[in-house]
Amino acid sequence: MITQHLSDEELQLIAMGEPVDNTEITLHAAHCAVCQEQIDFYKTLINDIHGQPVSVFDFDLERIVLPQVLPLKKSSARTIQPFLLAAFVTVCLYVFRYNFLHLFTGSSSWYLLLSGLAALTIIVLKAISIYHKYQQQIQKLNLFK
Repeated sequence: MITQHLSDEELQLIAMGEPVDNTEITLHAAHCAVCQEQIDFYKTLINDIHGQPVSVFDFDLERIVLPQVLPLKKSSARTIQPFLLAAFVTVCLYVFRYNFLHLFTGSSSWYLLLSGLAALTIIVLKAISIYHKYQQQIQKLNLFK
């Protein structure tokens, strides 16, 4: 026999009329006044939610949004390219991992520092470019100008 009260999830399942596999849960729910009160509360809440009127926009959302979103979907191949590039680089790094360990031995520390700064600069500039493109796409979708 269950000595503690049922969890909210179990109470909600019983309130929605879902079948409960555990007979101990069903017996506890039937005999416990506290749990029965919670089940009644959840039943009332569920009925109130189902009784709410369906919200309807006072404008044609599909006509406004779809023309702006559909041209953006055409560039889905561009969103896959970075992932393909990352996968290719990862495979190359794994296959040639022993060669890459010895790639920079004997190089000047200044050379490594400048190469790292150049790569970091390119990454930051590309990230800024992607962010600005994202901002422009969001402004296109702004419905309340």
